[in-house]
Amino acid sequence: MGNIFKNLVVLVAFVVLLAAGVFVWGYQNYDETAEDGWSRDVREAIYGYINRNEPRKTLAEDLPGALKNADPTFSYGLKGEYEFSTDWFSNKAPAWSVALKDLAGKPDLQYLEVGVYEGRSVVWMLENVLTHPTSHVTGIDIFWAYDAKEYEYSPELQKLYEDNVIAAGGAGRFTTLPEFSQVALRELPMDYYDIIYIDGAHNGPAVLEDVILAWRLLKIGGVLIMDDYRWWPTSSRIKTPRYAIDIFAEAFADRFDLIHSEGQVIFVRKERVERSRK
Repeated sequence: MGNIFKNLVVLVAFVVLLAAGVFVWGYQNYDETAEDGWSRDVREAIYGYINRNEPRKTLAEDLPGALKNADPTFSYGLKGEYEFSTDWFSNKAPAWSVALKDLAGKPDLQYLEVGVYEGRSVVWMLENVLTHPTSHVTGIDIFWAYDAKEYEYSPELQKLYEDNVIAAGGAGRFTTLPEFSQVALRELPMDYYDIIYIDGAHNGPAVLEDVILAWRLLKIGGVLIMDDYRWWPTSSRIKTPRYAIDIFAEAFADRFDLIHSEGQVIFVRKERVERSRK
């Protein structure tokens, strides 16, 4: 009887470890551009568990890949013809549509994006929000080819980004800063931008530095969007964007209202609330 019990314990432990290994491997190899697949199911299962165990503010749910591509006329998709190799944005468009609806079409809008890559989110902004001819895009990126193992500036990637922006009607209305955001953000004007989107580096310290440098560049009432809140590539919490975003949200709670928290986090800058001294 004792041997049977020991064998049962060993078997259960093996199954648990195997399941954990499959979950971790599936999560690490998740492809956001895939419309289906078991690795997507693994990550969605993890997200579902997280969602049940923490409060969220949701303007609109992220869209599954299959749904976002189901109809070529789907309102969150792009209208023009562009060249992209990936799609890490379209499933987030519903929340952007709600958060930015009051800004759409206004004159003189200033949009700053950290980490433009091929320009999919910039193109969506040009098609849906930055539609007035006086609006302007400032894009920061080191243009590191996605499949390169070591950093090397890719002029082809920058040209691809700029070609997409021009195809979206952005000719003469964009500025490209091909440098590290931690350098470029220090040179930009305070209280100037209406919308800032941070999607550059994906480790906690770099994300924290980006948002600390960027928030003063945003106007009162401006919208700050941060990506990859639920991105979990390692077991080290400090290396994730979420770690940095949580620190920022707590430290600057008197300067920002949190309006959305799902795959991305969206804040609105407000007048500082003075804390009483007792």
